Amino acid sequence: MRLFVFDTSLVCQALGIGENGLMVLTKRLGLSDMEKVDYWCSELVRQVGCECDYTLPSQEHGSDHAQLPNVNIEEGNRLILGNNVQISGKSRIDIKGKRNIVIICNDVRLSDSTILVQRDANIVVIGNRVLLRHVGLKISGGKSAFMMGRNATWVGGSGLCEAPERNVIVGNDCMFAQSVVLRTDDGHGIFSRTTGEQVNGPASVAVHEHVWLGNAVRVNKGAVIHRGSVLAAGSVVSGTVEPHCVYGGVPAHKIREDVTWSRTMQFEDIPELYR
Repeated sequence: MRLFVFDTSLVCQALGIGENGLMVLTKRLGLSDMEKVDYWCSELVRQVGCECDYTLPSQEHGSDHAQLPNVNIEEGNRLILGNNVQISGKSRIDIKGKRNIVIICNDVRLSDSTILVQRDANIVVIGNRVLLRHVGLKISGGKSAFMMGRNATWVGGSGLCEAPERNVIVGNDCMFAQSVVLRTDDGHGIFSRTTGEQVNGPASVAVHEHVWLGNAVRVNKGAVIHRGSVLAAGSVVSGTVEPHCVYGGVPAHKIREDVTWSRTMQFEDIPELYR
């Protein structure tokens, strides 16, 4: 396997340490190149404080990407696929720029979905048994990360990570309905007329484990949605959502506390971990 060239400043920013310190630490631990990627991703998730699990696969696609349908990888980037990855319909993966890594783990299904990576030193991790249907992911900020934990499902919408050094982290077992949008910036600048300074700067987004986002929920820059919560259809989230609560409205406000939710109508079908 080729040497992975990954810009460590992404993780150093999250850890608050210098790049030399991280390189010395991983060298001291005796980690292989794939283990370093795993270590850096794990540390990034740990700093966010949510559960975002994945199993790094070993199958790499670099120069042989022409054998994969609807996949375009520019030189200097890496696509790593796990076992039983299904890429169907109008799905497409485009990796442009340099030093980008896209990792799609075991049993992932991409249906009519796109992953577009632009600029340099971004990382994308789609965890085990994730379903993306009619979803468009765009990671183009440079030194940015988009990570989605195991057993998450998303059946329509967009994940936009377009600001430099800003990340979107989605925890395990989340359920996103149709037309859900997550983004790390507003797409256009708003400035003070007096100082000329931008007043709507970008910020990372964190959706913790076992969160249900209803139809047409919008998760704005800087939002943090904690474990086990539910966002009602059409809600707009810009701040912090407390764990195990129902929120709704524009802007989203707390409606109910001390809840959990099921993918069926049965309480018994909720995994013990999230009751």
